[in-house]
Amino acid sequence: MLLLTLLIFFSDIPGTSLESRIQEYNTTKKDETYLWRLDRIDVQSFIPKVDLSFFGLGLYDEARKGNGIFEIMIKEGLPINSYLKGEVNIGIFWEVGDGQEFLPYYDPLIEPRYIIHNFETQPVIENMDFDVRTEKAYLLFENEDILIGVGRNRLKIGPGYRSNLLISGRGQPLDFLYNASVKKGPLKLYVFNADIEDSTGTKRIACQRMELHLSHFTIGLTEAVLHKNENFLKYINPLEFYYITQRRGANNEDNLVASTYVTFTKGGRKYYLEILFDDPRVFSGGPFKAGVMLGVYLTDPFSISPSDFRIEATVVPRWTYTHEYSNHSNTLSANGFPLGFFGGPDCIDIYAEFTKYMKNVKELKGQKVQGSYLSFILEYLAHGDGKLDIGWKQESNDFPEPKKIRIPSGCVEKRIRVGVEGNINFDVFSISIGTYVEKINNYTNIDGNNITRASIKTVINFNIF
Repeated sequence: MLLLTLLIFFSDIPGTSLESRIQEYNTTKKDETYLWRLDRIDVQSFIPKVDLSFFGLGLYDEARKGNGIFEIMIKEGLPINSYLKGEVNIGIFWEVGDGQEFLPYYDPLIEPRYIIHNFETQPVIENMDFDVRTEKAYLLFENEDILIGVGRNRLKIGPGYRSNLLISGRGQPLDFLYNASVKKGPLKLYVFNADIEDSTGTKRIACQRMELHLSHFTIGLTEAVLHKNENFLKYINPLEFYYITQRRGANNEDNLVASTYVTFTKGGRKYYLEILFDDPRVFSGGPFKAGVMLGVYLTDPFSISPSDFRIEATVVPRWTYTHEYSNHSNTLSANGFPLGFFGGPDCIDIYAEFTKYMKNVKELKGQKVQGSYLSFILEYLAHGDGKLDIGWKQESNDFPEPKKIRIPSGCVEKRIRVGVEGNINFDVFSISIGTYVEKINNYTNIDGNNITRASIKTVINFNIF
């Protein structure tokens, strides 16, 4: 029997706002590279803004859940001068029921940023149905060639729309000791060192990235390391290779991760590839931990203008994002949710989307966005029973030849999802509505647990100042 579930909470998937979509569309039409980023800030004046938001989701499956989150977001801008500015966003949440925690972390419907967790041993607020969080508290210095940011902000790295492998923008924001970039000609260098707000309270990440921007190509190389807070100063030097530093000392639990990506943009089309390496082993024992994401983005396909079409295919083997003995402090995750690819390890995902814009998007450049779009979505996801918190050494008896396992492995959940989404934006008001139907086999990796699920999503946002 199909029953109703109602969730209400704020939702804004990183990088998918109408402004971001239009920026990608216009940049690609000019045959220039567009990379999704979230660490910029938008400051207009010292007058604070207040957003009232909720996300309503009617979820029909075999069990009824009454859950939800309401949010008020207060946004304070700090336009100090033309080079230095800041922004502080504080959110107040009210949760009904269990929130979204009955959904697996890789569920496309979930918003891991708004899972309410208790970060303190003796919290001031014991009832976690209510929470106050700082979404952003960031100070940014920026000129034509140099950018330096400090504080709390969200970050997204890579060419992907929703399936970046290293830092996807999901999960909690990062608390940056520094987040800097330097541009010289076609070369751009990025470095950051940040704390990860996790219930373990012990995790940090440091990252170095180099991008080479040519006429139609962009090539990126990234090195990152997850380490414990007790080694706070170990990777503070942004000019030293982490691989060299990580190899010093005995019993090193630091987890090195690297990625490379290539984009090619021409004729209003963008093609991109990202490959992730998580301490891969080719000739020695142990699993080959890596991942690959391939994507295509087209503007005005089928001579329909203005519109775009994208497709992304992602494959991540079991045990990727974990160390040999996963203990959360060296796993690329926060509170049990991936910081990288949303599906985590042991997953294959193919996502396709066609979007028709209801207004000439060229007219929107440099203006406050007032427009709408309609998107048609088709997705296939297969997820094995591999977990973020279990490393290969913990399962080596069950998988003595880890390089020969299938992707995904074990009892595999398979789902096909179709959906239609629409969005309308005004000066102080926006609304998004989506409907989805999913056919799911072996739901939550339980053999024979097959369901058909329909969902109705509504996102409403008011800016009252």
